[in-house]
Amino acid sequence: MNMYVPLLITLSYMIIAILLGLRASKGINMNDTENWGVGSRSMGPVMMYLLIGAGGVSAYTFMGSPGWAYAKGVPALYVVVYLTYMGIVAWYFGPKVWELGYKYKHVTQPSAISDRYESKALGALSSIVTSIGILAYAVLQTTGAAYILHVMSYELIPKWVGVFLSLGVISIYLYRSGLKAIGVTNAFQGGLMLVVSWFVGLWATR
Repeated sequence: MNMYVPLLITLSYMIIAILLGLRASKGINMNDTENWGVGSRSMGPVMMYLLIGAGGVSAYTFMGSPGWAYAKGVPALYVVVYLTYMGIVAWYFGPKVWELGYKYKHVTQPSAISDRYESKALGALSSIVTSIGILAYAVLQTTGAAYILHVMSYELIPKWVGVFLSLGVISIYLYRSGLKAIGVTNAFQGGLMLVVSWFVGLWATR
């Protein structure tokens, strides 16, 4: 029976994510493109803090970084550098980008770049680069979720089933609530990781 506890915890988390994602569209007109693309611009500083934290501690952090540390040793500390750099960039440039986006009603990064540099060609190029990057990141994150399900189920759930299960969960609340659902569920993940890390840290120092 104990072998099913990790799986039940993981599945419970996925159910909670679906419920949070479905409720994220409450009071929002989802027929508006702005609500789909930028979450109605309603994500406050606390949610953004949790989003940045959850984004930094992602599937790459759990899958790529430990392997790099095991194989290369100290060079793996570059993770600390890029996470710090990401936080600095978000702190200083994030608010400025938000203000410009709100003022000119930007919904995508390419539209913001096109307006800022007055070049549709540069906007198109950034769209292509962004699409490739997002696709690679999505594959990595989905693979990471599948591995987690595979391990937490003691290999009862094959990796390919985990991929479809993860994509199915995301599709349910993404179809209903757009980017706001991504923000709410990621903020929940970030808050959960923050609480767990504190408890683990306190336990380790006993």
